[in-house]
Amino acid sequence: VDFVSAYRYFSQAAQESNPSAQYGLAYMHLTGQGVAEDHEKAYKLFVQAAEQGYPDAYFYMGMMNLRGMGMRRKSVQRAFSYLTLAAHVGHVQAMYNSAMLHLTGKGTVRNCKPASGLLKQASEKSPTAAVLQEGHELFFRGHYQQALWKYLQAGEAGMELGMANAAWLMARGYAHAGGLMPNVTFRLHKRSAAQGNVASLLAMGDAYFYGSGVELDWRRASAIYYEAYHERSAEAMFNLGYMHEFGAGVPQDLQLAHRLYGMASHTNKDATLAVVCAHAWLALHRAWHRVRPMLPQVSDSFLLRLLGAPASGIPGAVPYFSGGALQLELNLWHWLDALGLTTLASALTDQKDVGETAVLLLMCLALFWVVKLQRQRMTQAAQRRNGQEQPQAEESDHEDDLVETEGQEGTGS
Repeated sequence: VDFVSAYRYFSQAAQESNPSAQYGLAYMHLTGQGVAEDHEKAYKLFVQAAEQGYPDAYFYMGMMNLRGMGMRRKSVQRAFSYLTLAAHVGHVQAMYNSAMLHLTGKGTVRNCKPASGLLKQASEKSPTAAVLQEGHELFFRGHYQQALWKYLQAGEAGMELGMANAAWLMARGYAHAGGLMPNVTFRLHKRSAAQGNVASLLAMGDAYFYGSGVELDWRRASAIYYEAYHERSAEAMFNLGYMHEFGAGVPQDLQLAHRLYGMASHTNKDATLAVVCAHAWLALHRAWHRVRPMLPQVSDSFLLRLLGAPASGIPGAVPYFSGGALQLELNLWHWLDALGLTTLASALTDQKDVGETAVLLLMCLALFWVVKLQRQRMTQAAQRRNGQEQPQAEESDHEDDLVETEGQEGTGS
């Protein structure tokens, strides 16, 4: 590849206002291929090409506005407008990204109908979308390694859903990538998050929090969670509350932790059980902060041993007993997920089924009460029968004794 010659020819044609040349120069400045990376210059060249109706230029203008590249601040509204223009002239990736904005309500009113229409058009026109669909079909048939390959093909073609699905397969153990699996998974999540996938953004934060595929860095994890927080992610809100409670990578602030937990529950009702448990633990945490000054200093190390974590075993200088408590609460969430209690709580607290759930609970309580009353009545009846049979048995035994005595007297005479 001769980038120098390409740049020269593109420059000559761009001076004559050729839209393809302007687009080619813009792409080189955007990616830094053969020239210094310059997002502002790339955006100006994309604008010149778009003014002449070049559809790819509209697409990249939309994506740059969406990410805030080449400008002071990003604008989701302008991004939606440019992507819609590109979608109207048949740009497949623009159709997909416009549909995602419709589904999430970013830059426009949340509406599933236009989103489904755009996705249908994209699936009919794009060979990449067909590859992604093949991946779905292979996954549901149980051919996980082949599904991974299809998702990777879609991801390399620029579809963030393909990257996210490939990372999900490897992270859950459905497919393998050898000893490099954590690194590959992180890179796929990073590329997917760069295109606006919030789930991948959360996965990146988790990777930094646990040190999976990257070096453990709680400060970096908190920064990524804050990015997801701005996208109204309930998981990010909960994670940030958790980190502020224990001072992991962020300043310890129990009041802020309480607010973030509450925001998570308000944003997503599925987080109800997790938030209730977190608030209970936070109350214990606050009580400990009030009581601790009155206790001897040795209590810190004692409590850490009681919670099963050494004082120096948790990195990041987590204050007092937070290191052990952090590990203990992590274990608690793993057990809750394993037992399915979080799913049960989500079902019981779903606002759409509150009436049905309440009726079912009342019926269960009524059934329990009826069974209890029946058992009590059966027990009382059994006791009455036993009470009546016992005197009769005693009277019968007494009569037998009298008959036997009379028989003995008769024999003796």
